Amino acid sequence: MDPEQNLLENELLINNISQIHLKETAMWTKFLAITGFILSIFIAAGAVFIGTMFNKLSGGLPGGKEMGTMAGGMIMVIYFFVAAIAFLMSVFLFRFSINMQAALKANDQETLNLSFQNLKNFLPFCGYHHYFISYYFVACINRRHLCRNLWPVK
Repeated sequence: MDPEQNLLENELLINNISQIHLKETAMWTKFLAITGFILSIFIAAGAVFIGTMFNKLSGGLPGGKEMGTMAGGMIMVIYFFVAAIAFLMSVFLFRFSINMQAALKANDQETLNLSFQNLKNFLPFCGYHHYFISYYFVACINRRHLCRNLWPVK
């Protein structure tokens, strides 16, 4: 076999060991997708709760009703946005698992390709998610360090 030969020109085969690993991967991704759906529902319910809570708590403050409503609305929008992203991530992961299970059961190359396409769509969401979480974490550490240097505790 020529080492210069491109592997993408040849057909890749899924042997029994690969099939077992892909079945287990599909099972776990289905579990993660379902828990992601549940999590997105909890986040959306939390958005409604937070918005209502801000509105109720700011009612007794002078001039606070408008500010509380605005703050509650902004937090509600942010929570709904996070819930929508979590829901989309779960949809792609669920489609991957369902199509992978169907492809392995029916030995269908087209469904297998569709499954991997859904996995390909899921992974950028994960990358962006990790990027923003890391950015937020670093920003919080920097803010804490900055505040400690500007206003030292006596």
